[in-house]
Amino acid sequence: MTNWRKYIASIPTNYNENPVDLARFNMQSLALLNVAGGDFGWSYTNSVTRGEGTPGTAAEPLREYYYKGTGNERKWLKRVLEWTGGVITQAAFYYSEDNESTYVPMYDDDGINYVLTLVYDGSDNLVSTSWGNVP
Repeated sequence: MTNWRKYIASIPTNYNENPVDLARFNMQSLALLNVAGGDFGWSYTNSVTRGEGTPGTAAEPLREYYYKGTGNERKWLKRVLEWTGGVITQAAFYYSEDNESTYVPMYDDDGINYVLTLVYDGSDNLVSTSWGNVP
């Protein structure tokens, strides 16, 4: 197995490395970061810790935020969550690149799907997911 490497934002590099190897390392890195729940350099907060008007609870916050950068250049990712019986049943994804002045839905290639619906069995095991555009 190849040793894990940090994701490299700019490929190709000037270090004479094989670009195919770099692409493979990046794909492995992104897969691991996805499983871990975030990328290096991004910080987390939620609607409860931010003291928002309708935050939900510490165990079931209604909004989760990931942010990176400083000042007006700070980037934000926001998940608006719907909880049912202690599990997330829907999550809508939004992005802001102007320090939360505006948020836009994180659409797919078709420009419509940014809401993830999660379905569980009677034991709260995740059994399926689907994407749509209705939060």
